[in-house]
Amino acid sequence: MDEQVANAADEASADPADRRVFVLPSDRWDEFVAMLDREPMDRPRLAALLLSPSSLDARE
Repeated sequence: MDEQVANAADEASADPADRRVFVLPSDRWDEFVAMLDREPMDRPRLAALLLSPSSLDARE
């Protein structure tokens, strides 16, 4: 059991979502920076969805 816990802890620490440093080749880095610099896309359907009440909201 201790080995399973240790393996789970190792896997959790390697989770890419927790990474703070990403190494990319220079051509991919330039592409990444260009995507970050783009104007945000207009998503009216997503905006409407996020503004609508969810099934978890309290009902009156």
